[in-house]
Amino acid sequence: MKIKLTILFFCFAFIAQSQYDMDEVKKDTTTKEPNVNLFELKKKIYIGSDFSLSIGTQTYIYLAPMIGYDFTKRFSGGFSMMYQLLRVKYNTGAVVAENSFGIGTFLRYRPIPQIILHTEMDIFNTRDYSVALGGRVNVPAFMLGAGYAGNMGDRAYYSLLLMYDFIGNYNMPILPFFSFKGAPFYFRYGFVWHLG
Repeated sequence: MKIKLTILFFCFAFIAQSQYDMDEVKKDTTTKEPNVNLFELKKKIYIGSDFSLSIGTQTYIYLAPMIGYDFTKRFSGGFSMMYQLLRVKYNTGAVVAENSFGIGTFLRYRPIPQIILHTEMDIFNTRDYSVALGGRVNVPAFMLGAGYAGNMGDRAYYSLLLMYDFIGNYNMPILPFFSFKGAPFYFRYGFVWHLG
């Protein structure tokens, strides 16, 4: 019985010693650094958009906002969305308008500040042109290209990209810039702005 009481006494003594004073905790002036430095994180995040506009008998509006993150000084990646309007007015007075939407992910490498190597995988929702009076279909696109980045200050640059789609789906909604031996190439103009 004495052994049990002795063990019980030591347990209570240990519990009593392990208590701390709440007033002392409140007076503690040491500060902990947060695990994530929001300012440093903000410096690595950028936003931007690719766009194109043509107005006339054929109106073409293309807008693709993006958000990216710099993994290293030269390598980044992110997500993009796309909206496109193609409106054609014929000589007969008939007007046809088509809307397309999309979402994708991209990777970007800049071996030097003026050169961009860019790849992206996109899914577009557009009209099915392969059948008469077709409904809407989802169209994949795997784009790869290169381009130029022009400086617009400390935190921003504009980009000119020439891209090629390796999938080449018949229903691809984006209008090609030109074709070379039947292979369509796409031109992108856009800008990027770093938040930090």
